[in-house]
Amino acid sequence: MVAADDVLAAGYEGGALLQRLRCQAQVSDDARSRFLDHVRAHTCNVALVASVASPGDTDLQGWIQRANIQLARKIDAAERAVADAKAAQDSNATRVALLKLAAVHSDSGDYKAALSKLLEARDVTTSLADKMDLALTIVVTSVNGDLWQNVRPEFAKASALKGSEQYGHILAIMKCAVGVTMFRYAQFSDAAATLLSVDEFPNAPYLFLPVDLVRYAVLAAMASYPRNALKDQLVNNAKFKPRLGMCRLTRQALTGFCQSKFADCLRSVDETLSDLTIFDPNVSSDIAKGLAVRIRESALCTYITPYESVSLTRMASAFGQSPSEIQSLLVKLIQKGTVAAKIDAQSQVLWASTTHQRKAAFAVGRDVAERFLTTGEALLLRVAQQRHNVIVGQVKSL
Repeated sequence: MVAADDVLAAGYEGGALLQRLRCQAQVSDDARSRFLDHVRAHTCNVALVASVASPGDTDLQGWIQRANIQLARKIDAAERAVADAKAAQDSNATRVALLKLAAVHSDSGDYKAALSKLLEARDVTTSLADKMDLALTIVVTSVNGDLWQNVRPEFAKASALKGSEQYGHILAIMKCAVGVTMFRYAQFSDAAATLLSVDEFPNAPYLFLPVDLVRYAVLAAMASYPRNALKDQLVNNAKFKPRLGMCRLTRQALTGFCQSKFADCLRSVDETLSDLTIFDPNVSSDIAKGLAVRIRESALCTYITPYESVSLTRMASAFGQSPSEIQSLLVKLIQKGTVAAKIDAQSQVLWASTTHQRKAAFAVGRDVAERFLTTGEALLLRVAQQRHNVIVGQVKSL
């Protein structure tokens, strides 16, 4: 399990805390009770409570009825405030009223309605500071509502504002949100590049903590970068190296990979992903599976790359698996074209191929096709010349 310094629910606020408590609610009854207590104390998200409430739980059913009444009153009051501000033609008052109405919708879990009001507020926002704050609010609301498709366009709009460089902290938070978006979409290479380009990971507990960003960056890089790039950009990077101390398991996985301790590396990766799939809403089971497969394949390729032949028995020992399991994994890599090699099952040896069969066959086929086209064009030209009687000299039969 996760080490004490990697507590996954501590330090979060707002939507980020709510999402993590919701993940943990599936683990035990105590966690479910903590989640429900938090939702009832800090939100009016009736749909969220109803999704986990038992039909016979009269206490929760009573809270749902009261929350519905309270929510209707809040929305009515916020909408009247917006109408009054618009009637007074006060753009600043309208902006403030729209933001408050969006907050009420977010509090109820209706994030699409909240985004609608935030976008309306953008039309009456004039100062650069207010525009940057609004852009960040839109990103946070999109993340909380699982509307990640809005994150990248919003970051692009904010970055394009004249003078936005003065708000480096806001841009850093939004850029990290873009990196997390790519991570969630399994675009691991782009996610790693985006996160590693941020000079200092911001502390934005309503979205993520620096330790989260370190995990995402390392796992995404291990799934997409060769070992020399991992050493240069992470392990030996004076700016990034201190961050590795935030999370023990992730550091162990990266160090094991770079030191060719692949069994230890993969064990740490599996343990990390096992915990994150339970506690981190950004690491779904599909993302975890994709990361595990990509990192394992990268480790296999790294192990066999320098050699002309590899003993499957020794390789299995290095990876903490049986020779048959290693052989099965290598067969898949060979079939995918990732590895140019062949397996001698009798002697349990992997032999590197001097030529890549698929590429060689394609090259031969391409050469034959090119010769066919050249010969065909010459033949057609000759026939046309004969037909129109433009051949100089004796005509020879074809």
